[in-house]
Amino acid sequence: MAYSSSPPSRSPRLHSLDALRGLDMLIILGLDALVLLLASRNPESAFLQEAARQMTHARWEGLHLYDLVFPVFVFISGVSMSFSLGKYTSGNASSAPGLLHLWKRALVLAFLGLLVNGTLTWTDSMRYASVLGLIGFSCAMQVQAFRKVNGYAFASTMCIGNLRSGVDAFCAYWDTRDRTALRKAGRYFAVILIFALGAGFGGVASQLWGTGAIWASCLLLAVSFLLMFRQEIQAEADC
Repeated sequence: MAYSSSPPSRSPRLHSLDALRGLDMLIILGLDALVLLLASRNPESAFLQEAARQMTHARWEGLHLYDLVFPVFVFISGVSMSFSLGKYTSGNASSAPGLLHLWKRALVLAFLGLLVNGTLTWTDSMRYASVLGLIGFSCAMQVQAFRKVNGYAFASTMCIGNLRSGVDAFCAYWDTRDRTALRKAGRYFAVILIFALGAGFGGVASQLWGTGAIWASCLLLAVSFLLMFRQEIQAEADC
């Protein structure tokens, strides 16, 4: 009896994102050097001179094409992470494994950046803010920038969205007198108040403790990061 073996199905790819990633990689892997070389060999060509100018960073004012390479990489990484996280959160599955996987990827990128820029020599000339490290850090921040607390989505790095959601919920309560909308507005305003208190405390602590205030904030952030997974870990333990 013959069995027909079908090839394993591959997850669909976003071709527009692949094309953008390829263009970004093309610029940093040789297109910039090629354009600069052609411009140096043809100084009379206005087109090549402008193309060469676009393949360098703007000193301060203005914006060149080369200045967009890193932001585009961050955008690509953020979109890719949403697909990667979706593999772990299908159905009622916990999101903790997916978040840990993305944070591990961010730490690997940061470590590779240290290897590329200083080979872990820890000298004064070592470049800590490497491009790989910044991509990993910014992508990890994108994952943690929006969280849910009791079913309500909160922005953990800014107050504008929380303020808009709080005012929207309060207006809904004003029109309908729904106590649920009032409780929702209270939660958002409480988050904004905590933001303000934290900013004020941080300003005072930095004047009193100096560098110690930075280490204290890092410790608090680490504890907060671990608390994010408390519900997921508890849910897995109860299963």
